[in-house]
Amino acid sequence: MKLTIAHKEAFIDSVMSDVPKINFDNQYNKVVKDDMLKNAPPKIKAVLEDKELKHILLTGNNSVAPLSKKRDNEYYSAYQLEIYAVTCYPSFKLSGEASQAADAIVEGAIAQYVARSKLADDTRSAIQSCNTLAQAHKLLPEFGKYLPVQTSPTQMLPAIANLAADLTKAGWPKELVPA
Repeated sequence: MKLTIAHKEAFIDSVMSDVPKINFDNQYNKVVKDDMLKNAPPKIKAVLEDKELKHILLTGNNSVAPLSKKRDNEYYSAYQLEIYAVTCYPSFKLSGEASQAADAIVEGAIAQYVARSKLADDTRSAIQSCNTLAQAHKLLPEFGKYLPVQTSPTQMLPAIANLAADLTKAGWPKELVPA
């Protein structure tokens, strides 16, 4: 069986999904929320702790998210690192200590992203050298569970085979039907 681009991409995705990764978004979220509660003025803190009122203050119009960060002459976005904005109250700014913790989390996310990208590239190189399923099984025996299963050619289903005839009866294509 010939391996298609879709087979190869599915192989890479399957292998990479089995590589553990740290959820830096949860860590970032915790740092921001803890800092927001710790440093909020008393009246705002009271609203933040009230489950019935906090949604009024946290509208989504205000958020804290890491900006693009440059490291080794490359820019990394929060979206790329899977770190998303944390909704906060208007005028909230991270304290110095929380800001340093958030930066450390972003650095960890960048390190993970770089390492995972290299692993994905190496996996891509390995599977790209294979044109057939047999080649892939021979060259990558330890990855057999990620490879597609050999299938026999699919016969056209009657519903699909008669589709053109049914559409033609209904007046398809439109430009051939008299007005």
